[in-house]
Amino acid sequence: MRDKEEFYQILLGLEQGGPDAVKGLMGDFDFSRYVLRFSQEIREADAPSLVIIRVPQSMAGFPEAMYATPLRRTALEDYLTRAVAGCLDRMRRFDASGIAKRRIFTVAPGQKILPRTAVAVDANHVEARLYVEFPMREEGLVDVGAAAELFFQDLPRVVTASLIYHNLPSVELDRFIRGMEDADAVRQLLPTRGWVGFAGEGSVLARQGSSDEPKQEDRSPCPIHEALREKLDLRTGTAWTGAGIPSGLTVIVGDEESGRRELMHALAAGIYNHIPGDGRERVVTIPDAVYIAAEPGRCLHGVNLSTFFPGGIQGHDDPSNYSSAHAEAHVAQAASLVEAIEAGARGLLLDESDSVAAFLGADAHLRRLCGGSGQDFVPLCSLARKIVDELGISIVVAGCASIGPFVPIADAVLAFRDGVLCDVTQMAKELPMAPLDAAENPNIIQELVDQSRCLVPSSIEPGWGRSEANISAEEVDLLVFGDDLVDLSGLRQLAEVAQTETIGSILRYVKTRYLVDARPIRDILDMIDRDLSSEGLDCLGRDVNGRLARPRRYEIAAVINRMPSVRVRREAE
Repeated sequence: MRDKEEFYQILLGLEQGGPDAVKGLMGDFDFSRYVLRFSQEIREADAPSLVIIRVPQSMAGFPEAMYATPLRRTALEDYLTRAVAGCLDRMRRFDASGIAKRRIFTVAPGQKILPRTAVAVDANHVEARLYVEFPMREEGLVDVGAAAELFFQDLPRVVTASLIYHNLPSVELDRFIRGMEDADAVRQLLPTRGWVGFAGEGSVLARQGSSDEPKQEDRSPCPIHEALREKLDLRTGTAWTGAGIPSGLTVIVGDEESGRRELMHALAAGIYNHIPGDGRERVVTIPDAVYIAAEPGRCLHGVNLSTFFPGGIQGHDDPSNYSSAHAEAHVAQAASLVEAIEAGARGLLLDESDSVAAFLGADAHLRRLCGGSGQDFVPLCSLARKIVDELGISIVVAGCASIGPFVPIADAVLAFRDGVLCDVTQMAKELPMAPLDAAENPNIIQELVDQSRCLVPSSIEPGWGRSEANISAEEVDLLVFGDDLVDLSGLRQLAEVAQTETIGSILRYVKTRYLVDARPIRDILDMIDRDLSSEGLDCLGRDVNGRLARPRRYEIAAVINRMPSVRVRREAE
């Protein structure tokens, strides 16, 4: 293996070779404490290129117990990714104009702890996957002095500050890993307690607008009535106190200012574990819960909507195979619910602030006054009880003005009274509210799970023009995939840009590995889950990638369902 002196001589040679000279920079270089690896050919000197920093455990010194389980390894790798990102942020340099200049890049994690590829830890090594941009002079040549500073000063600082156990705050790191274990322990307990979620007492739920950051002006915790409080003694030795959100059909009542909406969004985010200090560390939800929001104008591909539209949709006689380039709001929300069940969801979360009133059933009592046309659409309130009882899927629906029809059929009713979350089930059952007539067709719910849509291989094409793959994500809710620009603004449970970009890589992987013939969408999701669980995110490409973060199957399915170019066909076809 070549050493750092040889690497320095190569850098000196770049000064005379021009920008193309970096293309031959490949292989491993021993920097004493770590190995610097260029695993991919560098194509452009002034574009970010992958470098791998591999620190042997004999130097890194992380105790084996910190990565002994997949859960602990994910927490440790996530923590180290944040440590690297923080170190790089502190190393920013400013030019004469006050503009920050950076030559080393990594992912910028949000508030959620995710399986990532930016840092990998095992019994032998700690590996950081970074992207460097060679400094260039105005005449187009590599600035060798600045490049030497990058590789011989900046990168060693990153290693020292971020990848050596004894240089990290051990108490903080232990707290980070323990918090991950505690949240997972609660998540495992939820089904045994008959809950779909848990809101820990003292949780701070309010966010700054659409941001994932907590509001600085409102750090007040969500108060819980003493009659609703439950104590959980965890196997880790920690005790949590808070409110369980019951399985079955649960209604949460409260106006826009009560904290109801913040609780629902926190439950939607509770499928992930959160970093200490986020405020939602103790809000936990079952991993198969899907938040269903209205998305007027989204595209639909051959969805079976006969459960909601037994008499057909305007302009379409066959609701069992419905497609649209721009669906109406209530049609789109019905389709999102059907697609979530197709993907395997075991919990559905809905809030009236992100829903269509007609879809929930605000005017359902007036259907009889509408004549025949009023029967063309079956609102969710007429189906919810059957979905829970026959499919075993829990529903949590929240609101104030639109959710009245759910109350008489609910298993539990919670309410924010004077800002405090209370159990008002008994009080609600005493109200003079008659339940609506349920859907008459005895097979209507079975049609929800009778989804046999197969993905047509030719409709998943990652290339664009002469490019083999045109996949990118600059924003969490916008994916470029081949010719498609996919709007994901309706997916409330996509956590960060890295997940969006990873979904693009997953679809390319599926195209090359599994889509020789048309396959059912659910089977595709099962195969993705199997491969990512057994092989990790690195299986998605031949080259190492440090920018990936694992998404759930539900967001992968949601992206497929929102791609304009996608085509599906029925298994029978």
